[in-house]
Amino acid sequence: MVSKAQGRLFPASLRLRYHLRNSLGQGAPCSRCALPSLNSKEAPMKPIENIAIVGFGSLGAMYAGCFGAAMGPERVFVVADTARTERYRAEAATFNGEPIRVTYLTYDEAAERAAEDPFDVVLYAVKYGALPEAIEQSAPLVGPDTAIISVLNGVTSEEVLAERFGWDRVLLCVAQQMDSRKVGATVTAGCVGVMALGVHDAQDAAQRANLERVAEWLTAIDQPFITPDDIRHQLWGKLICNVGVNQACAVYDCCFSGIHAPGEAREAMIAAMREVAAVGRAEGVGLTEEDVAYWLDIIDHLNPEGLPSLRQDVLARRPTEVELFSGTINRLGAAHGIPTPQNERFYAAIKELESSFSQGRTSVRPRQAR
Repeated sequence: MVSKAQGRLFPASLRLRYHLRNSLGQGAPCSRCALPSLNSKEAPMKPIENIAIVGFGSLGAMYAGCFGAAMGPERVFVVADTARTERYRAEAATFNGEPIRVTYLTYDEAAERAAEDPFDVVLYAVKYGALPEAIEQSAPLVGPDTAIISVLNGVTSEEVLAERFGWDRVLLCVAQQMDSRKVGATVTAGCVGVMALGVHDAQDAAQRANLERVAEWLTAIDQPFITPDDIRHQLWGKLICNVGVNQACAVYDCCFSGIHAPGEAREAMIAAMREVAAVGRAEGVGLTEEDVAYWLDIIDHLNPEGLPSLRQDVLARRPTEVELFSGTINRLGAAHGIPTPQNERFYAAIKELESSFSQGRTSVRPRQAR
């Protein structure tokens, strides 16, 4: 599973309360962080004993591998529609060479189980475009004390989930620094990264209790996590990373090594990241050039042979999450009167790619991203 390893600390500018130990992207394991009690006078909640994972792409499968190894298949469930569930059962997926130890359930099977014993955690790892349907299908899995975690990209999925289930259940989460990849039923990750967790309203006792309960669970299974003082800053920081690395690798047809090296792809990536910081400041998030430098350092420690999720989607000719990346930044930039020329170029290039999937194309010429 995940063992302890000495590594880097988050810079003080990110105002993290707890240190993260992590050898970034070098194939070394990560260690988790402990969270002290947020309110020792509150009545203890039922410990987390069973987990439902909705979404079984590279990230959902990576967490299934981690949780299943720590808790066993009788406590960790991957939930999907009937066709996907049958395929998952037949494929026998592996994570880093080991069988993923989970139980696969259809939505109906999971709902029947939840009617007697609601899931303690429902983790959403679907693509953003699939989230509304996933919410409706998985709603019967959620009980009064279910904690809801989204590891989706972007800064909006938690709001969508909270509209349906309420902020008492929904945590803010940033899944970062992992380099997971899924090819067929084979899932690999040199580093499982870290979950940054927080609450929508730090003054709300129910939300704080929900966070404490999840933190105790992650501590018990030795899964890496942190609890930043400013989770919104962390969400936007991850967006800086995603907007840059995902789109640059997709448009320039490269793995991480292509944006590690000096050149046009790296310059375009950094320009897009700086535009995110500018838009974030207009949105009230205190992003600076230091944040850009911090996320560049993380990117530079990713496995050179790895691929970000958007590039994986392009290679598989799947719809991408470009709307969460340059689509969001271009829209908010226009609303605030902030130019976003690099993200506009990325957006146009990726939309052109999507429209040409039927012709077998999975790359565009770099000049189209300039």
